[in-house]
Amino acid sequence: LDDISALTLSGNVFTGNTGARAGAARLEDIDSLTAKNNTLCNNDASSSYGGAIYLEQGGSTSSTWTNNVFVENTASTDGGAVYSDSNDVSFINNHFLGNDAGSDGGALRFIDSDFTFRNNLVAYTTDGDGIDATWSSSSSFSMDYNNWYNNTSSNTAGSLSSGSLGTNSLFLDPKLSDYTRDGNCGNDEYWPSASSPLIDAGDPAS
Repeated sequence: LDDISALTLSGNVFTGNTGARAGAARLEDIDSLTAKNNTLCNNDASSSYGGAIYLEQGGSTSSTWTNNVFVENTASTDGGAVYSDSNDVSFINNHFLGNDAGSDGGALRFIDSDFTFRNNLVAYTTDGDGIDATWSSSSSFSMDYNNWYNNTSSNTAGSLSSGSLGTNSLFLDPKLSDYTRDGNCGNDEYWPSASSPLIDAGDPAS
C-alpha cells in the first residue's frame, strides 16, 4: 500500500505470506497509520527486509501499533518482524515472539526512525538480536516497561545499548499460557498465565 492519507488495520490475521520485501504488508508514504489487535505469524521476506511489515517514509503523523502479536516471522536480511525506514512510530502492548532475521534486528530494525517502545514483550528471537536501531543524524526514542527474554544474541544492537532499555524493563520468562516455537500458529495462547511476571508490570500511565 502506497501514498494513503489514513489507514487502519484492525483485527486481521496475516499468516503464511511470502514477499521479496515484506512478507505480509509493505506500507509506504502513509500519513496516518493505526494498527491494533492484529496477528502476524509465519510470514517471510524471502530476499530482503521486514518479515511481516515493511514501513517506509511515513507522514507527519505517528504510526501507532497496539495490541498486535508478531510470531515467528522471518526476513532474509533485516527486521524479522518489522523494518522501519524514516518513520515516526510507536509500539505499545505488542508481543514479538520467535522472530528471525538473517542480519540485523531479529524482531525489529529501525533506520532513521524516531520511535516509542513501551509495554512490549520481545522473546525467543532466533537470530539478529531483539531490536536494532541506527540513525544517520539526530535521534529520538523512548523505551521502557518492556520484557526482554531469551533473545539471540542480544536484546539490542546498532546505536542502542543495554542502557537504552529503560529502568523499568524486565528480563524474565514471560510464562505465557501456551507458546511453543514450532511453526504452528494455531496451537498457541499468547496471553500471560496466572503466574506470569508480566501481570501488572506495565507502565501505570498507559
